[in-house]
Amino acid sequence: MNQATSSVRLVGERYEDMKPGPSTSRDGEFVPIVLGNMRTLLGWSLIGPVLPSAGITLAVHHVTTADEVLEHNVKRLWQLDAIPPPNPSGVSMSKEDRYALSVMKQSKSKVNGHYQISLPWRPHGDTLLKNNRQLAKTRLTHLQKRLDKDRYLKAKYTKAVNRYLSEGHARLVSEKDTEAVWFLPHHPVTHPFKAGKVRVVFDCAAKFRGTSLNDMLLPGPDLLQNLIGVLLRFRLGKIAFTSDIQVVFHQVKVPLADQKFLRFLWWPQGDTTKEPVEHCMAVHIFGAKSSPSVANFALLQTAQDNADHFNDKC
Repeated sequence: MNQATSSVRLVGERYEDMKPGPSTSRDGEFVPIVLGNMRTLLGWSLIGPVLPSAGITLAVHHVTTADEVLEHNVKRLWQLDAIPPPNPSGVSMSKEDRYALSVMKQSKSKVNGHYQISLPWRPHGDTLLKNNRQLAKTRLTHLQKRLDKDRYLKAKYTKAVNRYLSEGHARLVSEKDTEAVWFLPHHPVTHPFKAGKVRVVFDCAAKFRGTSLNDMLLPGPDLLQNLIGVLLRFRLGKIAFTSDIQVVFHQVKVPLADQKFLRFLWWPQGDTTKEPVEHCMAVHIFGAKSSPSVANFALLQTAQDNADHFNDKC
């Protein structure tokens, strides 16, 4: 900046730490002036010393717009320009998220090479669920009618349930509890782009006496890696690879004390002419609001446990 010319810099919100500097004049030569900015009730203002001089004309310009669409687009641009932190745990969490995370940390253990983690209950949530066996049986009757009309779907669905039993994801119930239990209605879900694949989904939102399993569970913190961060790190190396964890929720086991809240009715060998018997899931399930957070916690914990086996470049 000199006597003949002057310039004004547009200052963004990320440069609010600019500090005003002194300005003096010696022998008629101007020393550069560093302006500072301050947010006032009237908006952002440039602040700095004004040197008295008859040859300098100062002008203040104010630009405004009533275009809400433009304002929205500018705000969105700022959001997209902001690079998220690479560590999801660095994101601030709510009180409920911190509590759910503490439950996962305190209850985690290793069972046959898999993590076992408790359901993140709301305070006293497990005591508020009452035996809803009749509701589950009514829903099973509707499922029976659907399966009996579609032999192909019935065969696929029966195969899926039998696989749960054979792989230890579900088991027959031998306990005789009658009060502190919860039954989950279930139904088949097919994928339009995966012909022949049928998934068993439990209706954890099914209400009985005004409440459901999902009502009593905490969703837990979002521990997924931010997609923008993933794409940026993708460009750091020459080679990238991806992988998939098969039925990821089922890789995390549920303690025995919580399994009684994951019961379901099913016919022996899928024979709908027989009386249904009680089963329960022994793993975290598709349909529970807490399962994504629990599964990602187990994944991150696995990476942390095995960090010494890999170098920083992996």
